[in-house]
Parts: sequence; C-alpha cells; structure tokens
Amino acid sequence: MSERILRALMQMFAIIAKVDGVTNTGRSIVESFLKQQLNQEQVETYLKIFDDFIEAQQNGSKRIGLLGSSSQCSAPSPEFTSLANAVHHDDLYGL
Repeated sequence: MSERILRALMQMFAIIAKVDGVTNTGRSIVESFLKQQLNQEQVETYLKIFDDFIEAQQNGSKRIGLLGSSSQCSAPSPEFTSLANAVHHDDLYGL
C-alpha cells in the first residue's frame, strides 16, 4: 500500500475518531489494521501520523496535510478528497 493511501487512511480514521470520540479501542482498531498491512516500524510510524492528525483536529487551528505540511483548514485535504472520490467511484462501478 502506498504512503499516500496510508496517510489518507490515517486522516480518514482521525476524522471518524473526532466524530465518534477518540478511545483506546479506536486507536487499537487502527493499530490492528496497520499490523495486517505493515512491519512493526511502519506501524509505529503510521500510528504517530494518526495521533498527529487527532491532535491537530483537537487543537482546531491547524491540521497536517497528506504531504506532512501544516495548513490552516478544517476540511480534508485535496489529496484526501481525490482519494475518497476514487474509492467511491470504484465502489460504484465494482472496480
């Protein structure tokens, strides 16, 4: 799985966690998903990215974009939106 997709998934999971409220169970689910896909070092890296997205959302002033830069915005990044649209398109057309 590409880094871009993994970062978008971490952002999506953080958005969902913000709506549902971050819990240890939620973080454990993300960790379990990552363990199925990655080695332990990468799991730790992407859990840190997930935690950073959560922290940025909780602070409310800045968020970390898919490419690792900070920006003033509360909406998902354009990269995330494009990825979500592509996944939605594939689901609709069975690709």
